[in-house]
This record gives sequence, structure tokens and C-alpha cells, in this order.
Amino acid sequence: MATILGYCSCGIQKALDRLQSTLISKDLVRIARIASYRENPISLDSKLLLYRIEDKQEQEGPSQATQTTRIVIHNLVQNAQKHVIGGDTVFISWTEFSPDARSVATVSRDGSLRIFDTTSGECKQKISPPKGQYWKAEWSPDSKHILHSGLMREKNEDQTTRQTYYLAVHSSETGEQVTTYRNERITSRVTGIITAWSPRNEIAIAHEINIWIWKPFEDIVSTNWSLKIENPLMRVFANTIELM
Repeated sequence: MATILGYCSCGIQKALDRLQSTLISKDLVRIARIASYRENPISLDSKLLLYRIEDKQEQEGPSQATQTTRIVIHNLVQNAQKHVIGGDTVFISWTEFSPDARSVATVSRDGSLRIFDTTSGECKQKISPPKGQYWKAEWSPDSKHILHSGLMREKNEDQTTRQTYYLAVHSSETGEQVTTYRNERITSRVTGIITAWSPRNEIAIAHEINIWIWKPFEDIVSTNWSLKIENPLMRVFANTIELM
């Protein structure tokens, strides 16, 4: 019988228990997890659920095993599987419904952003990022745009490598890039960055003790400040030397 791992609320767990009972043991499917940190596995209308199936495929010879991730869209009202999307040969690190529940976006470990239609299951857009790592995404509140962000790597003239935090806003319907923003002050520890998109179309970026408010459609950073930390131990933890 498949094993369902991960923490979820009581309501989600009941739905998963029903789903678990329908799986056939001979298939030996492993439901890896429901959601990662800061992911919402249920659509806002509470009708659809996302969960992951991760398959490891052993390779002959010295090659390492590959891990394929598939994302299942499950209809909670009908208690039935609706679509299986993904199947990438690289691990999917993030996935989430759009606020209007019409689309599902995924980000692969290589940074590729894909947008799928929840009605047809088809991939509507595929967006490739610049060279870098730690890519993630976030929907706009109206579902019309999506934020794609990560740590971008570039070559300097002396052939050394520099890293900067890169954000790009794309149209969810066309995939067209609307605007970009580079934060030169963020060069590491990007996994600790938190972004939040407000209904006023302002994007808050929080990293360590620093906060920026970016207005993507005006292409300006309207506000930035740093929190004051008086405790020396907490100051070291925040990886800062001088406070603003």
C-alpha cells in the first residue's frame, strides 16, 4: 500500500485517507508529500488538491539514479484523480494553484517554470530562467501574472562569478516577461528569502534583517529598510555586521 508522508490538517488528512483506500497495492506508488514550505496544496475554492509522486529510476553503470516528479491534481468533490502533470526528469521543487484555480505552476530544480491548465492538464507556458539556482515562483493575487525568482550567476570581466538575486514578472497567459529586478545586496542565503505579493501589486522582499517593497509595474523600489537587532547573538545569526 502506498505511504502518505507529510504533515497536513485534519480535513486534508481525511481526504487523503479516502484517496489512500483507492490505491491498488500492486502499483506500489509512493505519494511523497503534499506540499513544501509556503506551498498551499488546496485551491482557494477548496475543490482541488495537489500532491506529488516521485519515482527514482536506477541507471546502469556509474550514472546516478534519476528522480522524476509527477504532480497529481485530485478533485476533492468527486474524490477522483483529474490530471497527472509534470513527468520532468528533474525534481520539481515548487508547485501551487493560481488564486482562480484555473492554472497550476511548477518550478523544477533547474529553474524551469511551467504553467498548466487545470481543466485540460496541458502545459500552457514554459519559462526558462537565466543561469542560477534556488528558483521559486509566486502568483499575483489576480492570477494574471507570476513572479519567478532565484539567485542568478553571471561572469565578471575577469572571469570570476558573481551572484545577484533576480526577480522577473511574467504574464501567466502568454509567458511574456513584463519586468525584472536585480537586488545586488542579496548574494547568498537565498533560501531564506520571503516574497509576498499584495493586492496593491506591491511585492515585499524580506532577507535576513532587510526588507524591500518593489512595485513591478512601475519598475521602482518604493521602500527599503533594515530591522534593528540589539541582541549580539541574534545579530550574528542574522549574518549582519552593521545595522542601518
